[in-house]
Amino acid sequence: MTAVTPIIISCFGRGASNIVLNILGSSEDVFLCNWEWHRAAMEGTPLAKRAISWLHWQGIPVFANSIGRTSYDRIVKDVAAQNKPSARFAAVKLMGRYNALYRAIEAPFGRAKYVVVVRDPVRQCDSMVRSGNTVEQAIRRYELVAKRMDAIQGSKPSEIFRFEDFLLSPIDYVDGFYKRLGLNWRGDHSFVYKVKRFGKERQGPIDAATGELVPINAGNWREYFNAGQAREVSLSLSDKDQKRVADALAPWIAKYGYS
Repeated sequence: MTAVTPIIISCFGRGASNIVLNILGSSEDVFLCNWEWHRAAMEGTPLAKRAISWLHWQGIPVFANSIGRTSYDRIVKDVAAQNKPSARFAAVKLMGRYNALYRAIEAPFGRAKYVVVVRDPVRQCDSMVRSGNTVEQAIRRYELVAKRMDAIQGSKPSEIFRFEDFLLSPIDYVDGFYKRLGLNWRGDHSFVYKVKRFGKERQGPIDAATGELVPINAGNWREYFNAGQAREVSLSLSDKDQKRVADALAPWIAKYGYS
């Protein structure tokens, strides 16, 4: 099992990470670890986990060996339970502040691939506000997580998955995504998509738990996606708050090409 290489999905919560996880897990070359890493493969209370993450971000890698071993054991356990003879990678979702722990996760394997998932920062903050944050909290959280994701890009070769580009032409985008990662389509040339509502219609945990899993292919993708989908979903933020977020996050908006 040590031959398995993790593909670490660096992401925000409610930032299209589940789409990317299922796309990767749909490849015949990738085992699917269908859980959030900090919940399933990290021990301790939420407060302790946040503190450990902060220390790693400060360059103090406390419990790194223990974190790596626990994570390794959980990934290997999941891999062993899946019947994918040609698979050589394992897709793992690393969310939010826990992006600071990527080195500890990679260490037991000796290698990893990285996928950084981005979407429009204003819409990402809108999702955070709908999850219960204030606008100011959403801005601060975005900056905190974006810096940690940016640190991964700065130190590791990373593939960027841009949500809005994916919506323009999902099959073509996934084809290029697979090629850049050295992955193959599964036999029916489809990827799995969990159908969930967007924007203010989204009921977070309910949709995440009950969304229908649908194989997306060249013949049916237009039934589920359209190029304007990301723009058409109404925002809960007022025009004033949208400008406030855009002004505060202007460097990130420019970095990821949303200006």
